[in-house]
Amino acid sequence: MTIRLGIIGWPLIKTFSPNIHQTLSEISNVDVTYKKLPIENFTLDIFESLNNNFDGYNITIPHKENIYNLSKDLKNVSRSFAVDNIKAVNTVKVDDNIISLSNTDVDGINQTFEFLNFDINDKHVLILGNGGSAQTAQYTLSENNKVYIVSRNKKDGDLTYSDLNEIAGDIEVIINTTPLGMPPYENEKLPISLLNFSKLELFYNFGYGVSKKLTSELPNNVPSIDGTIMLIAQAISSFNIWTGQSIKFNEAYKEILERIDHEN
Repeated sequence: MTIRLGIIGWPLIKTFSPNIHQTLSEISNVDVTYKKLPIENFTLDIFESLNNNFDGYNITIPHKENIYNLSKDLKNVSRSFAVDNIKAVNTVKVDDNIISLSNTDVDGINQTFEFLNFDINDKHVLILGNGGSAQTAQYTLSENNKVYIVSRNKKDGDLTYSDLNEIAGDIEVIINTTPLGMPPYENEKLPISLLNFSKLELFYNFGYGVSKKLTSELPNNVPSIDGTIMLIAQAISSFNIWTGQSIKFNEAYKEILERIDHEN
């Protein structure tokens, strides 16, 4: 039996997810299809249609929070503890008319720091952006770190970019959850000067294929990474949820990375 999977987002110009899940299908010998589903306006009717036609799917920008909000209008929905706290979803499983919502980005974030052997404890972390990915990073890292979220628009608990001078000297990790640096925003610059962050140890883009222009100010001793590790790790977790497999990150990472590097 073929497991019907896909990914929903907009504009979804480029995604490695179909390639990743095809690789996981081959590794596990589980038959899946994985479709790219660009959807601009996500409605309750579309949500229910997807649940009738797919066994599972991923959600990416800008619908991670939309899915959560729409799910509150359905009775046959189960939400993970992380989803209820983050209020954002990246993985949906449909099984016997029960819709299960998860957020495997949490696994992706934790796996990234483990893979890098980077001690993400007792750090001052600055998150750029305030969407679903930012909320996920805050949820994942707040227990052991001091976390700030900065955005163009002030929200409760958020900073604006004009507030950053007060804390820039304390920040050790910056996480960029905005689309800046990726198509079609590859030529746009961050609204901050990275030169002001004198204690910075790591710049982490959640996106992948990010333009090097975005971090051109970084000193040579400050590494910049993209979201490739996170992308692969969260995909493995999603695949395991859908298929009942128990594939480990280290078992699949290198093969998947080779496949997506070839796709580039």
